[in-house]
Amino acid sequence: MSCMPTPALLQECTRTNDKVFVALNLTLKKKWFDMIESGEKKEEYREPKEYWKKRLLHYTWGSDTPYLTKEMVMHYDIVIARNGYAANAPKLVWVNEGLKLHKPNPNWCEPSDVDKVLFALQIGKVTRL
Repeated sequence: MSCMPTPALLQECTRTNDKVFVALNLTLKKKWFDMIESGEKKEEYREPKEYWKKRLLHYTWGSDTPYLTKEMVMHYDIVIARNGYAANAPKLVWVNEGLKLHKPNPNWCEPSDVDKVLFALQIGKVTRL
């Protein structure tokens, strides 16, 4: 996707059905939300458990396969991230730049995840909603 869907564009597209953005919705802790908003954090991590496999991949991926191909990964244009579960929680939207599988940057994950191989959502241009 070459353009960033702005809040106004998202609202307009919702009203007119001119463009449909396929969105992945996430909930983030404040620390990660703030780092993404500031541009510091360039990847968002998820453990390759069944819940995320079903949302991120077209078919069952075996944990013995150390890579992902384009054909394996579900297509999402954008990611909409909420900071918590409150109805008025702040939101970010970013262009989805793809999905990788690797060990995380230790500055961008929980200490308990540093040595794990995780799904890494690649963060493109970020806008606050």
